[in-house]
Amino acid sequence: MTPVVLDTCVVLWLAGQQDALSANARGVLADPTVALHVSAISAWEIAIKSRKGKLALPNTPEAW
Repeated sequence: MTPVVLDTCVVLWLAGQQDALSANARGVLADPTVALHVSAISAWEIAIKSRKGKLALPNTPEAW
């Protein structure tokens, strides 16, 4: 498996705006030989953006 750490923007786009991802990125994300990882920092960044009103989430950052 090839490990890939997803950037916070990619995590958000993957969850709600997949058309924002390039064809190359969608190919990597769909590749079964790629192990996708998300940094704990991404959760922190999402919580901060949500708390500041810069990111609308369907529920709390913890639940999301």
